[in-house]
Amino acid sequence: RAEITPAFTNNRIKALSMLVDEVCVRLSDYVKQNMEKNGSTFDAKELMSKYTTDVVSNCVFAIDAQSFTKENPEIREMGRRIMDFNFKAQVIMFLTTFFPSITKFYKFTFVAHDVEQFFIRI
Repeated sequence: RAEITPAFTNNRIKALSMLVDEVCVRLSDYVKQNMEKNGSTFDAKELMSKYTTDVVSNCVFAIDAQSFTKENPEIREMGRRIMDFNFKAQVIMFLTTFFPSITKFYKFTFVAHDVEQFFIRI
């Protein structure tokens, strides 16, 4: 709690709320534009994924992911790849959980190198 609390001061939350409001406006515009094109149906999961991507990229990385304008933004693809727990990642997670001393001898990574480098660059 002591480590996380400084990140959520009143001033920071106020600053972040303005960023979230901007993304809400973009979401609203996107819905209005696409209702005219596609009718009244939307894929809710896809819509909220775009919203979440924009909010996180704006608030955490201070960049505009352009989820509502680009078909497949790079930051969204990299975010998907972080959450992709393939068999190798599951084995590594098992080993490091049940045999933590093994990390002294081997450097394990859960994330692909190119994904890691992408987030380091931004």
